[in-house]
Amino acid sequence: MKQIHPGPLIAANPRLAAVGTALVLYLGLALASARAESFVDLAVVILPGIEATMFAAFAALYRDHVAPQAGRRHVAIALFVWFAASLATLWLYAAFTRAGIEAYARFGAPPAFGPIN
Repeated sequence: MKQIHPGPLIAANPRLAAVGTALVLYLGLALASARAESFVDLAVVILPGIEATMFAAFAALYRDHVAPQAGRRHVAIALFVWFAASLATLWLYAAFTRAGIEAYARFGAPPAFGPIN
């Protein structure tokens, strides 16, 4: 049975690997620190992360195949930059989503989920 090694795949797609790693780290840290009292609380953490990662993954895949970088140094730089940018974007996008929901509730809008009197 032939073994698959991740090294050549990461070297060929460093940006895509960085975006995927950032999503895994974000979900691990966010779910560990989140106070999930309901499904909506979990959705506020998970869905923005998946949404932002989807767009970042398409951009990374496009960038990996349109302008491939040669050399280990370029691969390492691309991996680090895309990882840091993706992780920061995930945290900011989730924070903006939470702030929007809190503002929606604070200004007296009717609840989107739950019983309506």
